[in-house]
Order: sequence, then structure tokens, then C-alpha cells
Amino acid sequence: NGSVTRSAVFNAESVIANGSGADLTVAEAEVMLALGNFIGTLSDVDISDSKAAIIDGGDAVLDNIGIGDVNVSDGPVSAVDGAALNAFTAEVEFDVEATASELAAEVAGVNNGDELDEANSVVVVSGGTDVSADEAHAIQDISGYVGTQSDYDISDSAANLISAGNHVLDVDGVSSISVDDGPATASEGADLNSLNPNIAFDVTDSAANIADEVSGAGKTGTELDKAGIVQAAGSMAVVAGPGPGPGAEAGAGSFGSEAPVSADEAEAIQNISGYDASVSNYEIEDTAAELISANDSVLNDSAVRHVEVINGVNGGDEVTAVDGAALNSFSAEIDFDVMDTAQAIAAEVTGMGNASTDLDDAGRIFVTGGTVSVSDADAIQGISGYNEGVQQGAVSYEISDVSANVISSSDNTLTDGNINVTVTNTVGAADGALLNAFTADIDFDVADTAMNLADQVDGTNG
Repeated sequence: NGSVTRSAVFNAESVIANGSGADLTVAEAEVMLALGNFIGTLSDVDISDSKAAIIDGGDAVLDNIGIGDVNVSDGPVSAVDGAALNAFTAEVEFDVEATASELAAEVAGVNNGDELDEANSVVVVSGGTDVSADEAHAIQDISGYVGTQSDYDISDSAANLISAGNHVLDVDGVSSISVDDGPATASEGADLNSLNPNIAFDVTDSAANIADEVSGAGKTGTELDKAGIVQAAGSMAVVAGPGPGPGAEAGAGSFGSEAPVSADEAEAIQNISGYDASVSNYEIEDTAAELISANDSVLNDSAVRHVEVINGVNGGDEVTAVDGAALNSFSAEIDFDVMDTAQAIAAEVTGMGNASTDLDDAGRIFVTGGTVSVSDADAIQGISGYNEGVQQGAVSYEISDVSANVISSSDNTLTDGNINVTVTNTVGAADGALLNAFTADIDFDVADTAMNLADQVDGTNG
């Protein structure tokens, strides 16, 4: 450092640095290298300096024979500075601390991916924007990546996250993962749900597609439970009014759907932890037995816009009177017709514990034979869907009762449908005349005196 020392160095036959002293700065190494008598092949010079000084010195100083270790002295460097140091031919000892987005800018995309592989350690610090799955993969592939000290978030499309898999997502350092291209489909949601880490995603799909993922053979029902919100979005349409006969859909303005679900499938959908009825809309179609088993807890969900019986008594939405009464008792609105004998139908709307309205939710009442009393016939005809059945020509039964009850009835009752009326007792001439006056076709026998008979056919009574 003094003039005498400089003179001695300059005049020496050779200058050899044996590495026993303190590390040199870049500037000091540059001076040493400029000596004409410096013997690099016999020297060992270590450099320790700031990142800025080392980058400024570059390979012109660092990549010389005789230069040993080169160390960055002022702590971890940024991703940009790390890439600059990494690019030197000289080996530089350095660590990197940067956000995931800063690191991705150096190693992902069009880059080779090895732009920071010379770093001793690479730690991802929190902050910055989320990185994609591909960017996260590139960061994790850096040779010095330290996941246990890192903290960053991944945000990408459902398809890209599924493609990345646990190999990228279930890695130390990854704090949160989210889908950024809107709700996933049911299939994508199930794939995301199957991955080890928790992923923030919602699902929007048809009820049928959602049901495919959570119900049926091999399913546990939890296949979409990691989703934040699950929306079963059905497409509703209006179908035509009453058909030509039993088995046809009843009621103009009833709802149809592109893909209805069964009662079991609806229950599986509703049991998904993130299921949101307020934004869902779908319909249920199933047999009467399955609908009755499901009951209002499934059928009366606020998202269910339409429930209908299928595969019924006549292949359509027809049910027995017993099943009709059970369906009628639900709060849910269910489309069904009743097809049964007059006795079976009357048994549900008359007697102890029954009400006249116990089949009023049926669209149509189809009476397929049987024999009932006048009072039972009145009860059957009082069911709201009875007239629809008559209009379809699907009401046929017999009324059998004592004369007093038949006489106290009316043609409105005795002719409302394809009805045969039979009086069970033999009547007198007067009652016979009353029965004869009905428009209804009534079968009865008369037994009386000749005088009484004559009075009815050849007297004041005509």
C-alpha cells in the first residue's frame, strides 16, 4: 500500500498470492491482475465483495487463472442479480431471495430454466403476484430451491392445475392454490378434489354431471367436498299440456329438463358440503317408491323446480292410490296421476284419518273398475283431478247402493264418467219411477202391487 511496497512488488521477478490473507475486493483483484509479474497459475486469490461490484467486475476480473472463490458479501441477491451472476463463466457463491413472480420472470416461459442454478440457495419470499402452475414448476426445479423457507401462491386454470398434479402443487413452499378461470366443471372439480393440497375452486355444472361425480358405484359422495360453492345449474323448459290419455304428461305449463336426476342423485348433490341451493336449479324424476323414500328433505329443496313420477303403473307418471296419498302429503309439488280401482281411491279420501283432499295434488284420476257406494263415488268425484280423468275417457267403475242413497243422489254423480249403477235392494213402484227418471243407466228391480204399479204407468203419474 505504501510507495516502498509498491516499488517492491513492481520490481519483483514474480508475484504469487498464496491465499493466506484476507479476501480481496473486486477492485483490489483487478489491480493485482494488472501486474505484469503476477503468476496466476501459482496463485490463489479469493474475492469477497458486494453484488454490484461483482456484477460490475464481471468475467473480465473473475474468470482469470489464480482467482479462487468469489463470494457475494452483502446478503441474498434479487432474482435479476442472481441471473446476472449465474450467467458468468466464473463460479460465484451467492444466495437468492425473491418473490415467486420475480423468480418466474428469470426461469420460466421462454427461458431455459437453469438461469439460477448456480445459486447456493433460492428462497421464495411472500408478496408479488401469484404464479401459474408452469411457473411454480420452473421455480421448484431450480437446483438450490428451498421449499421449507419459501412462501408463495399458485393461481391457474383448472385444467392446468390438474395437469400439474401433486408433483407441483403438493410441494413445500406453496401456501395457497386457486382456480382463476371461473367455476370448474363437475369432472374438473372431482379431479381437483382428488389432489392432496386444498385448492380454492367452485363448481358449476348440470345436476346430471354433478351427480355422475358423487353418486353411484364406487362413489363416496365426498368427491366434490373441497369445492367452495357447488352450483347445479339446470335448463328448464315448458312442455305441452295434457296428452291424449293415461301415461301422458298432465297440466299445461308443467316443467321439463334436459337432464333430470333421480331422487338418490339429488340427495347426493344436496349432501355436497359446498352445495348452494340458492344458485341451483334442477328437476327430479323417479319412481313413486323412490320419491316417497326421499321425502321432503330432498324433494322440497329450494333448488328443485320440478318433481315427476316416471315408470309408473301404466309406464308414465301414474301411481296407485296409496302412493298418491303419500306423495300428496309432501310439501314439494310433484307431478303424478293416480290410476287405481274405485275402492282403492275411495279408501284414501274417506274414512278415519283421511281427508277429501288427500289426492288433490294428482294431475288426473284414472279409475280402472271396481264398485263403490254413492257416498264413495261423491268423494272420488270431489278429487280435483277427477274431471281430467273423465275427459281422457279413463274413468270406468260401478256404483252399487241401496235405492234410498241412489235416489238421493243426482245425475251429476251417477253419470260423471263411464259408470254403471246398480240398486242393491228391490224397490217399490214409486221408487222405481224415481230411479227410472234419472238419465243415468241404473239397474234395479221392482216388486209392488198391481195397483201401485198401475198408478206409476197408467194413472196420474203416467
